[in-house]
Amino acid sequence: MTDDKTGSGPFAMPGMEGTQKQMAEMFETMAKAQGQVVDEMMKQNIEVLGFVKERMEKDRAMVAALASAKDPAEAAEVWSGFWQKAMADYGDETGKLSEMVQGLAAEMLNAINPAAAEAMAAAQGTGKTTKN
Repeated sequence: MTDDKTGSGPFAMPGMEGTQKQMAEMFETMAKAQGQVVDEMMKQNIEVLGFVKERMEKDRAMVAALASAKDPAEAAEVWSGFWQKAMADYGDETGKLSEMVQGLAAEMLNAINPAAAEAMAAAQGTGKTTKN
């Protein structure tokens, strides 16, 4: 394989140095954004697993309470209380996960928008950038 005339790498194209730099910057921005996504997804997974663990512990406690109920009325009270609390817990967890997803979306937009604006300005040849 022969060397290119720009000396800037195996995929360099003469006359495209500025575009290559912009592409590298966009790649870096996207890589950081993807890293944030993976991190937030892991946080969400940890949250869900913690919730499932707590719910399973509550399920075990409910089974034990049912097993020790003295009469059907007490069993019905245990059962009813369990389901009321379970529905409240699931609703709360849904809210937490929704907030996490909204936060991630906002972070992604904040990370990507400056890079996108800079790429558009460069593509349009205005030369205006968002970097200080």
